[in-house]
Amino acid sequence: MFTTLSPPARTIGEEGLRWAERIERALRGEGVRTVFQPIIDLRERTVVGYEALTRFADGSGRYLGPEEWFAAAQEFGAGADLEATCLALALSHRLSLPSGCFLSLNVDPDALRSPRVRHLLQDQGRLDGVVLEITEHRPWSWPMMAPVVADLREAGARFAIDNAGTGQTGLRQLIDVRPDVLKLDRGLVEGIDTDEAKEALIEMIELFSRRIDACVLAEGVETLEEAACLRSLGVPLAQGYLFGRPAEPWIDLPAMTVLRLGGD
Repeated sequence: MFTTLSPPARTIGEEGLRWAERIERALRGEGVRTVFQPIIDLRERTVVGYEALTRFADGSGRYLGPEEWFAAAQEFGAGADLEATCLALALSHRLSLPSGCFLSLNVDPDALRSPRVRHLLQDQGRLDGVVLEITEHRPWSWPMMAPVVADLREAGARFAIDNAGTGQTGLRQLIDVRPDVLKLDRGLVEGIDTDEAKEALIEMIELFSRRIDACVLAEGVETLEEAACLRSLGVPLAQGYLFGRPAEPWIDLPAMTVLRLGGD
């Protein structure tokens, strides 16, 4: 076991030791894999990108979501190390990415500032075609983030803000970061075809995105009606179970789905 990992005070005991062992195995890449969910151009009905998502297995058959893993790693002081492990695995697929597609990676703002993650991204050389999605699990300070974002943008990376219009993502963050992609949470997307208030809010976000030269990506699209409504509102990008579940690289949009989406 790595001596750098010791159970935090509130998890001392068998459960704390189990988490220490789980995280140590994950940091070695054991039981960690990356899956990719397609991102769709609603107008063209084609795949234009993939979001990399991490899946963990602890060997016991019990399902533990990524949020639980990253929260535990943070408590053990290994949050940035686990982020780097997952990012490295996702980026190992970058060379086989289909032509014309971008790769979206989730990254914690604190981890983005860590030396290990910074070095990992620097070792990639140019970051054209990479979108770094800043997660919103904890508040973060823009003055501390600004030079990091500037350096990565200079290398070609683009930035996405998660849960635009909901959660902890405030207007100040949108103004500071000037993201290239604004992601709409499933909570805003669900049932939008029958909810005029949601339509109005998404129209407002879409207008704002154009003013800052960004684009909107709707997450969690599950029905044809939601997809059609989003397209009518001018939302250019979408992802969700309607188009494909997270899977091994690189699934395409099924022909039947293309037909069902229709066209203009």
